[in-house]
Amino acid sequence: SKIDQSKELFLQQKKLTQHYTGVYLAHIRNTETYQPEPIGIIDDVACTICGDEDCKDGNDIIFCDTCNVAVHQRCYDVEHVPEGSWLCQPCNHNQPSKYLMCHICGKQGGAFRVGYAQGNSVWVHVLCALVAPNV
Repeated sequence: SKIDQSKELFLQQKKLTQHYTGVYLAHIRNTETYQPEPIGIIDDVACTICGDEDCKDGNDIIFCDTCNVAVHQRCYDVEHVPEGSWLCQPCNHNQPSKYLMCHICGKQGGAFRVGYAQGNSVWVHVLCALVAPNV
């Protein structure tokens, strides 16, 4: 029924929110520089955003060809893996993430996107933007 489907969707969203909140809390308690897992064998690489290593149902882990940040397609909102090279937003703007500081948590490195705070564009970690209400 529609009620059962809505309830199931709500429970899935709640579980995802709890997961991201847990990952975020671990992130802000970490050192002052965000350190994604080192790039190694592709099967052993975790997504820089969610921390999960699983790649299923068209949700592959992709790597920026410049900075090597590893992200799931869905975590970084990439519908299709491009045929050629792929660049994350900072590298696409010639601003590698290792030199950026997150507007929310103040840490460097990791998976960034452009956010907007008080009418200005700022760089924020994708994970920080998920839990920050006004960015």
